[in-house]
Amino acid sequence: MDSEAGFTVLEDKKSLFEPYFPSPQCFWTSPASAIEFDKACNEFWWVSAYVVKGICRKQAIYATD
Repeated sequence: MDSEAGFTVLEDKKSLFEPYFPSPQCFWTSPASAIEFDKACNEFWWVSAYVVKGICRKQAIYATD
């Protein structure tokens, strides 16, 4: 159960959950490689055109989706 740090088991009569102690380590990230950085930049520039289009059309949902 390390995917969510913001939950609390209120009652577990059947002992379905192991004791869970969230750690901030699950949120630590590592620096992106050059390829991952290039992909992220490419995605940003690709999506930015749709954001501008949505703003010009006054379609906030389209721009934020």
